[in-house]
Amino acid sequence: MRTHGVEHPPRGLVHCAGTACARLGSSPANTYSDIVFVPGYAKDKAPYGRYAVKATMTPCSWAEDTVKDIAAMVVATPAKGKRLTDAVGAQNIAFSRPAGERVTAFGCPATTPQRGEELLYCPGNSQRAPEGEEHVPCDLGGSASGGPWLAGFNSPTGKGTVVSVNSHGEGDGGTPMYGPTLDKTAGRLQRRPARLSAEASAGRSSGPLDPGGGHDDFAAQRVRGGSFGRGAGRRGYVRRPSCVPR
Repeated sequence: MRTHGVEHPPRGLVHCAGTACARLGSSPANTYSDIVFVPGYAKDKAPYGRYAVKATMTPCSWAEDTVKDIAAMVVATPAKGKRLTDAVGAQNIAFSRPAGERVTAFGCPATTPQRGEELLYCPGNSQRAPEGEEHVPCDLGGSASGGPWLAGFNSPTGKGTVVSVNSHGEGDGGTPMYGPTLDKTAGRLQRRPARLSAEASAGRSSGPLDPGGGHDDFAAQRVRGGSFGRGAGRRGYVRRPSCVPR
């Protein structure tokens, strides 16, 4: 179980950390399959239904070198349900924002007593960190990875702007919480899902986003969407992970 956030546009796209929803870094064999997204999950309840994931993608830098811990998932619309953003709405997302602004990091930690069943948050000012990351003072533990960092969070409306996602803590305590800077690579990751989704449905594989893009090209993952329970959505089938050589 991991924490994810729905971004807009496009519809049906969920952003999270690469290690949370796609694959372990630098470990091609450890990719995930049979993934389902349950928006609004709390204490074994799924108020908005279940959405089968039909494709995931990460930067090749995550697949190869465990750098840029971010991923995107494309979800299928349930046969008798609404499109994801029509059902739950979506957050805006911004790229290349400088560190230093006040953000609110969200996550469902697996620590006691929550055990992944409650959404918690940490407000604080982000600060730059090495290797293209930022950090905020936050002690959310494991399973909080993938949760969004919202700038300008408005509690009454639940709205904000996604500027990063939870990636990892420091040691066992989880303080501070680190997240990737959403740079131009994340922006390209945001724009690609329409093409990837179409290829997934047709069973075709994809080349690099830009010829010669090298290390910022994307690794896409086949997701075998099995039976996730009533209303989970259609089966997804996308290619095995692949990266364009540097």
